[in-house]
Amino acid sequence: MRKSARKTIAILSNTSWSIYNFRRGLVRRLAKEGYQVLILCPQDRYTEKLKNEPCQFIPVKLSRHKVNPIPDLQYSFEVFRVLRQHRPDFLISYTVKPNIYGQFAARLLRIPRLAVVTGLGYLFIRRNWKTVLVKWLYKHSFKGAKKVWFLNKDDQSCFLTEGVVSPAQAAYLPGEGVDTGYFKPNPVRPATSSALCFVYAGRLIKEKGVPEFVQAAQILKPSYPEVEFQIAGFLEKDAPGAISAADIVTWEKTGAVNYQGAKEDIRPILAEAHCVVLPTYYREGVPRILLEAASMGI
Repeated sequence: MRKSARKTIAILSNTSWSIYNFRRGLVRRLAKEGYQVLILCPQDRYTEKLKNEPCQFIPVKLSRHKVNPIPDLQYSFEVFRVLRQHRPDFLISYTVKPNIYGQFAARLLRIPRLAVVTGLGYLFIRRNWKTVLVKWLYKHSFKGAKKVWFLNKDDQSCFLTEGVVSPAQAAYLPGEGVDTGYFKPNPVRPATSSALCFVYAGRLIKEKGVPEFVQAAQILKPSYPEVEFQIAGFLEKDAPGAISAADIVTWEKTGAVNYQGAKEDIRPILAEAHCVVLPTYYREGVPRILLEAASMGI
């Protein structure tokens, strides 16, 4: 493929949703600086929104949660094929499989690259043979990478101690930030005399502390019936530790919590909250929902 005079930066992640919601500002800034932005990720309901951004979108199939060599190899070959065709000048990857297979493909093609480890996730909470395999894959994929940014200091320490990355590669990034112009304080805060409202907003998986949030609500609600406990987020049926729709129904029947569903725009929910709660023990960096709440003055 004929190279453009403009430099191209490829961005890999495991969902269109994550790039649109978390890295849309980066895409726009790179385009504003004169770069061509190439997005490689699976299609989902945010793909059409992403296509309206200043980037070229190329869909690739990826099984996010399952460790299966056949679809993983297919994803690896597809990423290699696309990168070989477009020959980007630089590559940035996020999340586990894009970091492993995308980085390895870029290594073979000698494309300068950066990996961002947003969190090591459930495989490093429940360690087993898969953890050993993934750690080995990380080590060989990250070899030769310009930098590996960690959003969690414990993840950085783990990979340094176990020799997955070199000290020269590893760097700590204390959060990716949010658009403070978008997440603005509510000019009319909830009245302090009104019932307190606690909100959990995030992925509905056990490692995020959702059951603990519900248990706290069940303890407090009998003594403080006016206090509200709300949950917002989308169900992930295939994710390890997924909260089911049946769990939500059971919790709502107790009267302890109120499920708000998945929200395109979380700001109205946050604007009515007195406190945002995230009792997570998932291996991650500074959770975005806490940055969004802080930006709104909650």
